[in-house]
Amino acid sequence: MKKKSEQTYIEDLIRNTKDSIHFFSNASKTLRERSVCAAFLRCIGIEFILGEVVSNNDDPPDVVFRTARFEVMELYDKRRKRLDEYWQRLENLEKASSIQQTLVTICQHEPVSYTELLNEIISALNEKSSKYGKRLCSSLDALVYVGLTNRFLEISSSLPMNKELPSQGWRSVSFVFPPYSQVVFCGRNTPQFLTLYTGQTRMEWKKSDGLFDLELTGCMTPGYTRTRGKISRAPVV
Repeated sequence: MKKKSEQTYIEDLIRNTKDSIHFFSNASKTLRERSVCAAFLRCIGIEFILGEVVSNNDDPPDVVFRTARFEVMELYDKRRKRLDEYWQRLENLEKASSIQQTLVTICQHEPVSYTELLNEIISALNEKSSKYGKRLCSSLDALVYVGLTNRFLEISSSLPMNKELPSQGWRSVSFVFPPYSQVVFCGRNTPQFLTLYTGQTRMEWKKSDGLFDLELTGCMTPGYTRTRGKISRAPVV
């Protein structure tokens, strides 16, 4: 027999898992895209209001923010089936009779160097850039959400020189790899507010949650930034 406190805890887990299934469904695609943009802006330290992050009805781009035209890509492990994981989690939770049965194995996290990450981003964007062509890409700001399982960005690793992304034709390329954001590359006519952060890995969101929330305003707390050759305190913007 489950205690009332255990029952309540398990019910909360079930409800949260169902919310995640809905969030990652096709029906919530535009919501996810806007959430990724919000997370990127918070990590990099740009204040904004909800009404500025707008889904575009005529895709591409996916999201318009001020003068930026974000085309959002999600970078996950190859062959990873994200929704299957949540459905399996939901099935396990619905069978659970104790908190102990809801626990999951914690795997050790492995570092990802800038070189490895850049190669993954180039590969992820290559198919879409080939589909769109350079002319269309030149008006788009590619934004890659990195969700690699049990990996973290090794910000002390070397920042490689980028030669391949410009050849794909994007106006700019950025990533958000929580808790970090970076504008990797800026071409001609890139919005000025993005060019200010080129080559900087910034971690401006200091709260424990709310990074992807679409009902909060932007980042207010100064954090740290990684630029070529050094790690330093980020300026307040």
